[in-house]
Amino acid sequence: VFNYRKKHGFASNWRRQLFTDQQFLDLYEKEWNDPRIAEKLDVTKGMVAYRRRKLGLKAHRYKRLFSDQQLIDLHREGLNDREKAERLNVNTEVISYYRRKLGLKAIKYSRHRLPLETNRGK
Repeated sequence: VFNYRKKHGFASNWRRQLFTDQQFLDLYEKEWNDPRIAEKLDVTKGMVAYRRRKLGLKAHRYKRLFSDQQLIDLHREGLNDREKAERLNVNTEVISYYRRKLGLKAIKYSRHRLPLETNRGK
């Protein structure tokens, strides 16, 4: 597009600002991350990241809803991933990911519930 405009004598518009610093700052102050800001302003994530760095601001990362220690404590209680997820109000895949990252082994049966095989004999 730039070469076409230059070749035909039109003024270049590649330096046209697509959003103002104030528009960006309003969304940044709401703790929005780069992809969410980019979607709202209808620009690329790279443009948002460039403007953020130009303004000297740090990126807002996704926030974890629980600490490693909370997960370890629930693991010590003998809860399985589903039960941990229910207590921490997150997805079971999130629990599984961080459990493996911490080197904790999966618990098939909760200590609070007996496996089905033991209940059948009664």
